[in-house]
Parts: sequence; C-alpha cells; structure tokens
Amino acid sequence: MFTTPDKIADLTTLTRRSYSWRVYEDDLVFTHGAFDALHPVHIALLEEARALGQRLIVGVYGDDVVSGTSLSAEDRAKVVAALMVVDAVVILESQSPDEVIEAIKPDVVVVSPEADAAHVSPDLIMKHDLRHVELANPEADSLSSWLEKARS
Repeated sequence: MFTTPDKIADLTTLTRRSYSWRVYEDDLVFTHGAFDALHPVHIALLEEARALGQRLIVGVYGDDVVSGTSLSAEDRAKVVAALMVVDAVVILESQSPDEVIEAIKPDVVVVSPEADAAHVSPDLIMKHDLRHVELANPEADSLSSWLEKARS
C-alpha cells in the first residue's frame, strides 16, 4: 500500500505501477472527474468503482481542464488519494482520459452519472476489449440532490 503522496503519480510511473499490478492478475478499474468539494456522491462512485476490481485508478481533471474549482488539481488529487478505496491518482491534462486508458489498459472504465460518457472514446474501448464501461448509479442522484437532502 502506498501513502497518500505516493498514490499520486505521473503517467509514466502509473504505467509501470499498472504493469506490476497486472503481473499479480489484478483487475484495474479507472474513473475520472473534477472531485471538487468531495461529497457522499463521490464516495459512493469510488466505492462502487472499486468493487469492480482489485485496483482503483482515479483521474483528476487538471486546473486547465476545469474552472471554478475551490481547490487546485494537486489538492484535489491529495484528497482523493487519501481515500482507502483509491490505489492511484493521476492528474488529467485534457477532458478526455484516452491517453491514460491507452497507457494503463484498465479492465473497467467507470463513468459517473454526472460525467459526459462521450469523453471516453468508444474506439478505444473496443481496441482494448474492455469488459464493460459501467455507468455508476450511486445512491444519491447528484450533488444538487445531496445538497437538497442535507438542507432539509
């Protein structure tokens, strides 16, 4: 197990790490998002994603990809990396996670209900013969519904 700072990796390091996990025949799961203001919907998504394999790799959108976040990409990556269900975090420098998927070749890609599934190339999914792309359905429908419940 890695410490929080060790879980945050550049793509080269993550590729090597994913290769070593594959030696042990671990199924790799990948998901991605902004993860600003971590909340119960994020936790449900990450727990659901982790249940689909032995290793969970999370892509956190970089500062140039998303705007209006309250934390920097590095800080959001640290928060996500601190979670026990997460094995590795990489900062994504584009809206599309295709470069990371191409490098680590996960078995499963999990897309949250709030994300645009079009960011993951269907051709890439076919090329790597991913078992499936899972549209996660956490208990709460969205951040807005969670906030509404929290206010009542």
